[in-house]
Amino acid sequence: MNTNKRDILNPIDEALANLAIKDIFLKSMKCENFKFDIELYPNSDYKVLLKHKVVRSSILESTDHKQHLLRVLLSYGVKWVSKEDPQDELAVIEAEYVAEYKLKQKISDMAIDEFCLKNVGHNVWPYWREFVATTSQRLNLPNLTLPLQKPVKKNSDKK
Repeated sequence: MNTNKRDILNPIDEALANLAIKDIFLKSMKCENFKFDIELYPNSDYKVLLKHKVVRSSILESTDHKQHLLRVLLSYGVKWVSKEDPQDELAVIEAEYVAEYKLKQKISDMAIDEFCLKNVGHNVWPYWREFVATTSQRLNLPNLTLPLQKPVKKNSDKK
């Protein structure tokens, strides 16, 4: 019976075995303090809303067809809104990041999807976390430190 390694790997293990991070970079950003002034209104009641999503992924191929790259676009956002009226936006920080991974060999669409949904955000999160911390300070907003994010482990690593 002939089974290759790819046949016995689950999608996450297949992705982790064949992808290596190449680069993470900021694609775009939007930041604005509309009307948040903690000095003038120290008792203002607000809440923080968070957004995080994978927008799209694509496989890029070199002209000689020997190198492949997985490129993933992620969108993040944090918004300060009035607790009384969530439609009343006080400030916003949004950013799009691109994460690129070299492929050792082609992998299944299911492996790409699982990796994008479960692992790429972990790689980009420290960049977003630092961006929010420094940008909120520069916009004179309340200090906001996003929590750490833990990676998804390979099934073989779970106990």
